[in-house]
Amino acid sequence: MFRKLPHGIIESDKGFSVRVLGRAGLEYKEGKKALFVDSESLADSAVGLVVFTSSIKRWKNAKKNLFPNERRRIIDNIKQAFKFEGYEIEISRTK
Repeated sequence: MFRKLPHGIIESDKGFSVRVLGRAGLEYKEGKKALFVDSESLADSAVGLVVFTSSIKRWKNAKKNLFPNERRRIIDNIKQAFKFEGYEIEISRTK
């Protein structure tokens, strides 16, 4: 279950949230961990957002990169959050 919070935050009862940072960029959080996700809003398209997966590397202040299964979970969570808002997102490896 999702809920919309102020300041562009979409929060899940599964323990993660996605916050839109403007036309380019998202903040993804799980508990106390957070990371920046490079993205771009698309104004005149059926797809509301392009997410650049190459930017999903590591949690803020972490030294080790995410495992592939962690990256896939984060991408799936972002997709679910935007689907709740009525948007499809496009996934791209590079900008």
